[in-house]
Amino acid sequence: MSEAKGMDINMITFDSQYKQVLTSACLKCKDPYFAPAHPVMVHVGCCSYSPVFGLFEIYQMIKAGNSEFFMESIYHHRSATIMQYEIIINAEVSPLFYEQKINHLSPIEKDDIRLQYSVCQFFKQQKGCTLPATYKNSTCRSFICLTVEEQLDDQTQAELKKWNTLIKQEVNAFVEQHRLELQRRSLNLQTNVQGVVDYLKSEVGKLA
Repeated sequence: MSEAKGMDINMITFDSQYKQVLTSACLKCKDPYFAPAHPVMVHVGCCSYSPVFGLFEIYQMIKAGNSEFFMESIYHHRSATIMQYEIIINAEVSPLFYEQKINHLSPIEKDDIRLQYSVCQFFKQQKGCTLPATYKNSTCRSFICLTVEEQLDDQTQAELKKWNTLIKQEVNAFVEQHRLELQRRSLNLQTNVQGVVDYLKSEVGKLA
């Protein structure tokens, strides 16, 4: 979730330029789910998440003339997990996590605990998210934690739902259309990343 300096801590707004939900509440995150597990760790709130970059985000990088950023900072990132049409940049996990005795827990419970020891690779202390707004995925542009959401009045909650729908519909429509075309051409990020990049470059003029 992004920050909007100068706003009341209980308020949110929608940045129509970059289609993202903003709140200053992130500056003093109080959500217990996102609290760090150890006092020596930086409190990053929901920036403990491992962001997923799909075709929409990759297209935004290419559209901005930044294919090099995609290749160097996303595709070749040391913590990247590359799937056919998505890339996960796995969060940095504190060594303290591996000292925990959690073998008896379920995979979901382990993931919840891991989150408390994690920091997004694109988070920088005193700055927050270092990604340009147009490169952020739909989750990072729309997520509002329950601690903030529960403080909103009914009208604002309804607006938030509308904004989230707008953000996700745009992304989902783009991904569905272009994934099908890439599948038709037998192109994917695992076997022919340059082919995917070239295809998305060819779409820039059409979608501008």
